[in-house]
Amino acid sequence: FVPRTAPGDVARVAVGRAKRFARGQLLSLDESSPSRVEPPCPHYTADRCGGCQIQHLSYEAQLAAKGVIIGDALRRIGRRDVANPVVEPSDAPWRYRRKLTLHLRRSGERWIAGLHPYDDPVGVFDLVDCPITDERVMMVWGELRAAFDLLPHERALRVAVRLLDEGASVTVEGGHAWRTPETLLARVPAVTEVWWRPKDGPLRRVASRTSERHAGAAFVQVNAGVAARLRERLLARVRAYAPAHVIDAYAGTGATAAPLAADGRRVTAIELDRAAVETLRELPGKPAQGSP
Repeated sequence: FVPRTAPGDVARVAVGRAKRFARGQLLSLDESSPSRVEPPCPHYTADRCGGCQIQHLSYEAQLAAKGVIIGDALRRIGRRDVANPVVEPSDAPWRYRRKLTLHLRRSGERWIAGLHPYDDPVGVFDLVDCPITDERVMMVWGELRAAFDLLPHERALRVAVRLLDEGASVTVEGGHAWRTPETLLARVPAVTEVWWRPKDGPLRRVASRTSERHAGAAFVQVNAGVAARLRERLLARVRAYAPAHVIDAYAGTGATAAPLAADGRRVTAIELDRAAVETLRELPGKPAQGSP
């Protein structure tokens, strides 16, 4: 509740009260915690980037902090009498994100593409690099910057770049008219498909280099390695109970539902995203029931 502080800091803090809790603003740091480090990303300090929250802590302190956060949630919200869990270190603490969403704002004739400062939910700073994001995603963003003139002509947009098995997808949110989205494919060779969610319309694929169906705009965990470990853990727990019927809510594209259905179990997959549901229906060993 006091951003950019660390356990063990001696600091002056201004307290602002809300209805059920209080937040603090760091005014001055009188004595630094031994857990403090210099944040590796220059945006973290210079632009007060809100994309990360604890880069000013050593990695060991980050793991401990996450254990405290999870334990507190389980005890206070979940009402479970449990100790803080031990958080395992990641095999790749940097360059792991396979998707990066940036906010675009016009400044005169120039686009600014970046993230919000943690203390300014409206402002946007121009992002040069994001060291937690896969370099291939940053490469696509570099190519995309040279093609901003092909985006819907609006004052503000939200654009996401996501790695696919082959190439990358771009999802644009905002605007009322976009006449030639396919020209984006010609200008940015690394992009495989383009999705668009108009301001008053549904999300749809508007350009693609292939006729095959993808769900490049569907939700996906940004850390593929950690997501795979979690999924294997979940599948093992489910199989340990040997259920005949499994309900997979928030099924996405079927990463959990399809393996359980392939076991011979009856699986009901529930998902709001129609593109994800269509992809799920085409998987081998697909669930018995899909509910868009």
